[in-house]
Amino acid sequence: MRDEKGFSLIELIVTVALMAVVMAVVVIGMGATTGMHARECAKDLDAALDQEKNYALTKSGSVDCYMELKKEADGFYTEFYVPDKPVAKPGEITYILIERKKVGKASVAVACTFEGGVTLEIDEHQSVKFYFDRVSGAFKECEYGGSKAFCREIRVTKNRVYLLSLVPATGKHTMVRES
Repeated sequence: MRDEKGFSLIELIVTVALMAVVMAVVVIGMGATTGMHARECAKDLDAALDQEKNYALTKSGSVDCYMELKKEADGFYTEFYVPDKPVAKPGEITYILIERKKVGKASVAVACTFEGGVTLEIDEHQSVKFYFDRVSGAFKECEYGGSKAFCREIRVTKNRVYLLSLVPATGKHTMVRES
């Protein structure tokens, strides 16, 4: 009689497949618990604000362009709008959507705090339009829900909190992890 020790090829394949499934679950779970989605969203929003400032300084002509931050069923998006003509009279301005980017997953929470302490949670019914001064690059008042005010901060939350602090007078913004 022959003494057969060891594993068969099928046993090894099944073991490796099970380990791969377990590792995938661990990696996905770690991303959710470490706030990875919030960090990515905050970084993408930070980059989008830089991009909008660049559009304001280079593509707006005599008419403001803007970036709209909105939430849809599958996540958060930024849309960049520029005037169809570089020079237009008030009331004759029409805007063209030139770019749309997904900046966050739907599971992330994004809230904007405005001058005066008003905080607006961005959802499917609430969006915010960000404007930059086309000469100086400074922030202009944002539009939200029929109101206008300077946005002071954008808070992105999902297991961790990331804060984008906006300085209206200069157009600068910084991102920090709050918790």
